Amino acid sequence: MSIKLRLTICRKHGAPSSQPSPEGEYLVALRTDTPESCLASAAFDAVLCNFPDAHGEDFNVKTRDLEGHIVLDTELPAYGVMRQYGLSVTPLP
Repeated sequence: MSIKLRLTICRKHGAPSSQPSPEGEYLVALRTDTPESCLASAAFDAVLCNFPDAHGEDFNVKTRDLEGHIVLDTELPAYGVMRQYGLSVTPLP
């Protein structure tokens, strides 16, 4: 069992460009013990693990559950702190 979220990642206006870039849409599976207060951060960290040269602060991220509801964190951990909760990251077309 896992928690699944859909992420849309876009570069912020004026942010430096890096290649490869995490921009795009993803389906992310998280461990069921992921703190509810940090679901969006954990999902973003799971994607960023695949892009070691990308800086998290250069991107806007929209996180939704599979029913389309926006997921917001009540805690904002530093980038990378939640990466151990990621199970899988699937790029979407």
